[in-house]
Amino acid sequence: CDFGEVIDPPSADVTGHVVEMLAVEGLAHHPRTREGIEWLLAEQEACGAWFGRWGVNYVYGTGSVVPALIAAGLPAGHPAIRRAVAWLESVQNDDGGWGE
Repeated sequence: CDFGEVIDPPSADVTGHVVEMLAVEGLAHHPRTREGIEWLLAEQEACGAWFGRWGVNYVYGTGSVVPALIAAGLPAGHPAIRRAVAWLESVQNDDGGWGE
């Protein structure tokens, strides 16, 4: 996290939260929401995760984006969501939790 930064570049976690909020407000098909979804899909890492700038990096980013995509109407079987879930399963701690 760069708390000293004056500007905040786009990040998957923040964009995910906004997309989820817009979807809950009934704006899932609004052009701006769709642009946010496309941006999120383009930002997915090859491993299936998304980087979260303001949280616990990849676990937080991925945990912010997946609910947003579901709220916006992407099916659970969408390839991006399936990759994200597979990645989350692969990094789960032995005690059952997640953390980085």
